[in-house]
Amino acid sequence: SAGFDLSLLHTLIPTVLDPSPGRLYADLAISGTVGKPVMEGAIRARFERLRLTPIGLDQPDADITLRLREQQLTLWPKVVFVQGGRRFEIELGATLRSPTPAGIDLQGSLVFDRFPILRRQDIGLVLSGRIDLAGTLARPSVKGRLHVNDLQVRVLGGDRDVRPLGPPAEVVFVGGDKPPPVPRASETFAGQIGQTVDLDISVEVPRRG
Repeated sequence: SAGFDLSLLHTLIPTVLDPSPGRLYADLAISGTVGKPVMEGAIRARFERLRLTPIGLDQPDADITLRLREQQLTLWPKVVFVQGGRRFEIELGATLRSPTPAGIDLQGSLVFDRFPILRRQDIGLVLSGRIDLAGTLARPSVKGRLHVNDLQVRVLGGDRDVRPLGPPAEVVFVGGDKPPPVPRASETFAGQIGQTVDLDISVEVPRRG
């Protein structure tokens, strides 16, 4: 292909992608038989600047290529996003043994190094760790360990400031102390978390009837 304008994606998914100028190129060849087709080639997305809204990513010169060779679909090379000293690496691939979900083997990993995977006005999340993907498309398996470096949540009240009045003075709390006051809209009530989460998930996708 001569290049599809990727800036149009912003109009389709504005909550995910900020205006990101770039072009999509495809170079695919098909051979084999109708019963057993063989495809080889590559699909390349070349962004002059990639902006992902949910994580606040603003990455210049982003080049993402899907390569298909000998029934092997690979994200090549691995994709690395860098923000300051923080990194997010993606390696993904699939082996096409047969044209069914059970015949597509998955392999890949996501590596976070103090990377902000959520950066919105109301919530921010920074993670470190690794997630590995295996299994098949019919039954994917996810394993890994993630460390929550930072979690920040803000109470938003639109155009109005949330100002809690608190309980009436005559209320008596039985079996405990008075609950802590709710923070105002401008305050952050979750800071350094420092928790580690282990993942070991296997999902079986039901077949359509």
